[in-house]
Amino acid sequence: MKRLVAASLLCVSSGLVSAEDFYGSVAHSMADTEFSFDGTSLDSKPTALNLIGGVTISENMSLEGVLGFGLSDDDVGPVDLQFELKQLIGVYGVGILPVTDTFNLYGKLGLVSIEFDDVDSDKADGSGVSYAIGAEIRINEQFGVAMEYGVYPDAEYEDFEVDIETTTLDLRANMYF
Repeated sequence: MKRLVAASLLCVSSGLVSAEDFYGSVAHSMADTEFSFDGTSLDSKPTALNLIGGVTISENMSLEGVLGFGLSDDDVGPVDLQFELKQLIGVYGVGILPVTDTFNLYGKLGLVSIEFDDVDSDKADGSGVSYAIGAEIRINEQFGVAMEYGVYPDAEYEDFEVDIETTTLDLRANMYF
């Protein structure tokens, strides 16, 4: 799956080179992760920084790629275990609904590979379908800000029977070229 995501990112980036309408974004991602094992659920709330590049295909559609890195870790429930997002790579198709000249609603559907790390260097990873909904306010032709709620594919530890479900709330700063 990682190869599929990497190949998709390459296709998107090659489209960016020849596109006239492309954009870049930086997003602060606040994750809500839920660990499930043996009928028990524990929560953790790490943060991440996502770098996003996209190309506008039409007023109602764009393609974007994302690369994310962990910013801060968090404890897993009452357990003394630090947990953080190590890496996120993905590609999305974005459907855009212009509400006004300065306000857009959008939905995203794509493929993502996600990897987490804990203090013991145990890795949890997963890949698959990801989706999000969001709203953007355009400040002017070059800048916009957005808030986005996203759902990532489930991850799991290879050596343990622990499933991890992740949702995020992202605050984005968009720059249009």
